[in-house]
Amino acid sequence: MLSITEGAAEAIRRMQASSASDAAGVRIFTAPQSVNAGSAGMQIEVADQPEDADEVIEKDGARIYVAPAASSALADKLLEVRTGPDGHDVLAVVDR
Repeated sequence: MLSITEGAAEAIRRMQASSASDAAGVRIFTAPQSVNAGSAGMQIEVADQPEDADEVIEKDGARIYVAPAASSALADKLLEVRTGPDGHDVLAVVDR
C-alpha cells in the first residue's frame, strides 16, 4: 500500500479544503499515454469522492483515492511533498 509522509498529509488536507464535499480527497490515477513521452504516467487531482473501485487510504484526515490501474505500481511507494521550482508544494511519489 502507498505510504504517506506527514508533510504530504498536510498538503492533501489543504487541497481537500478547496472542495465543498466532506468526502473530498486527492485521486491518483494512470494518465493516458503521452504523445511526447510515449508512456503512461500518474496524475493527481482533487476529487469530491472516490470512484467505485478506488482504494481509499486515510492518514490524519488526509484522504487518497487510488485508481485500480495505479494501485499495483504504488504498492511499495511513498507519497511526499516537495517544493516545486515556483515555490509551491508538489506531491511526489518516490521509492520507500
